[in-house]
Amino acid sequence: MLLAEDGAVNRQVAVDLLTKRGHRVEAVGNGQEAVEAAEHGSYDLVLMDVHMPVMDGLAATAAIRALARAECARLPIIALTASATPADRERCLAAGMDGYVTKPFRASELFRVVEQYQPKPASAVAGPATAIPEQPAAAEASALDWDGALSNLDGDAALLRELAAMFLVEYPKLTAAIDAAHAGGDAAELRRAAHTLKGAADVIGAGGVVTAAQRLANLGREGRLEPVPEAQRALAAELDRLRPLLQRAASGA
Repeated sequence: MLLAEDGAVNRQVAVDLLTKRGHRVEAVGNGQEAVEAAEHGSYDLVLMDVHMPVMDGLAATAAIRALARAECARLPIIALTASATPADRERCLAAGMDGYVTKPFRASELFRVVEQYQPKPASAVAGPATAIPEQPAAAEASALDWDGALSNLDGDAALLRELAAMFLVEYPKLTAAIDAAHAGGDAAELRRAAHTLKGAADVIGAGGVVTAAQRLANLGREGRLEPVPEAQRALAAELDRLRPLLQRAASGA
């Protein structure tokens, strides 16, 4: 199958979960790359993020549908979206998509939707047993819901530690992109970077960062840049609160 997802953390989640399930996955980082891959490759399913740079998932889906030949079977395209309102679903279906998976990914939902179109291979290895995580203190739980993130990943503690380490590497790049977008007056790029950060934080259960990043994404969508510095400070405070918790979790301590 083909996976189109610009967020490094979400991309890694989907690839790891599906590969361990026995599926073969090829990943690209934006809609234009997805269209090119669909044109030149052979896939039986596409997982398409809705919000991506260069070309978004809706436009990419329309382009792939335009490539279809009459003698070929319809290529199933599944939307990957953090928004699952009725209007969002209708927009995805109207663009030519066949279904959707919500983010942050939940292993059970991802497998259920994918395997409607691509059955689980008989040779697939069994998933890891669900580990019983150490319960965080109440003050820490509001910053990092490790239990919830672990449940979403089918109890794969090693994968979650890998994603936590990846988040520590990726988030400074995204906050730098937010800073640059604000300095340049680019509301669309600010929204994209904040949305990507929000998605990565959601995967690891960082609720405070999710809320702060969503605030910035909303400001970018609305084109309101004056309140951005205050929202950036709130985000920085949440990241400062999260960092030591995540470093400890990523190390397995």
